[in-house]
Amino acid sequence: MLITEPHNLVFRPLEKKDTYPVCLLLEQLSEFPGGVDAIDIEDSWEKLASCSNAYAVVGISDDKIVCYGSVIIEYKIRGGRSGHIEDIVVDQQYRRKGYGDLLITHLTDYCKTAGCYKVILDCYQETVPFYNKLHFKATHLGMSRYL
Repeated sequence: MLITEPHNLVFRPLEKKDTYPVCLLLEQLSEFPGGVDAIDIEDSWEKLASCSNAYAVVGISDDKIVCYGSVIIEYKIRGGRSGHIEDIVVDQQYRRKGYGDLLITHLTDYCKTAGCYKVILDCYQETVPFYNKLHFKATHLGMSRYL
């Protein structure tokens, strides 16, 4: 566990018991069709836990999960590794207090430890200044096709 000051925020890997509370937290970013209760929590946990290249972390403060994020380590054909940060969320009551900075720093440090040569993420235009201050730069156009 990593305790960060001055927030007394503790980071730890995601545990099975965290699945539902994290899904509720992610609803603050985007709604899941049918809501959280439509998610098969057991199946979701099993699939995530079986991914050896995934690292999911919760941040706990005041005995509550206040932030969540994950990173997928991609192994490149030429031998390198890159980290893909996903699903960054800080509870609305804890935003603008530095928790997001600590979460991104924690995930970036994880990528460094895993031997990644770069870390990438997608974000909305309005969050670009937040990621810029954490040394992320817009380098490519990101696109998605939802299936």
